[in-house]
Amino acid sequence: MPDNHPFMSAARTLLLAASLLGAVTAGAGCEAAHAPAATQPATSIDYHEGQSDFWLAKPAIVSVNCSSYDALWSNAAWVAHLDGFVIDREEYRNGVLTTKPLVSAQVFEPWKRDVGDYRGVMQSTLATMRRTIHFDLRRLPDGSFAAAPKVLIEHHALAERRITSVTEYLDVFATQRPLDEEYTEEGVLLVPDYWYATGRDYALERTLAAQLKNALSTSACD
Repeated sequence: MPDNHPFMSAARTLLLAASLLGAVTAGAGCEAAHAPAATQPATSIDYHEGQSDFWLAKPAIVSVNCSSYDALWSNAAWVAHLDGFVIDREEYRNGVLTTKPLVSAQVFEPWKRDVGDYRGVMQSTLATMRRTIHFDLRRLPDGSFAAAPKVLIEHHALAERRITSVTEYLDVFATQRPLDEEYTEEGVLLVPDYWYATGRDYALERTLAAQLKNALSTSACD
């Protein structure tokens, strides 16, 4: 049959279309193999990124200098209190000042000042979040001192609970499990609720630094 016959032209067209379809399908298959599952749990993150040390080890983005260590220390504690936090850990010699974790403000709590920006407020409205302030004070080579604020963000996770009776509906959000502890199929004890780190509130860190700098301008600090 000659090459210019209509049947041969149609056959070549169908063969080309099949080849292109196969290439597209193969490419889509490769992308699907590397793409994360759309149904993966929210807590399916890298183990290290869920630890507070991972985020606190990252360098501070802002710091405040002062010639007086005492003024820097006392005003850092006052600024944290001003934003609604309660001081928890005080290591004066080591320059470590931290607060207790504080559940973050939601959109209907405009009087609270513990979230750095609107995006953070919306996030804490949709999920239970909390923040902890870490002040790191250190001596500089020129003899002055610097305080660097870091704000850790943590997300609250509540394990699902199986309800087998209408009388157990009150236990859906309970944080205490019954005496017979529940284990997974792998034999791991199922924790009812826990917090895991999700990042740093850089906006709040800048706000804390600005507040601290303003407070030092009226104190004994050159």
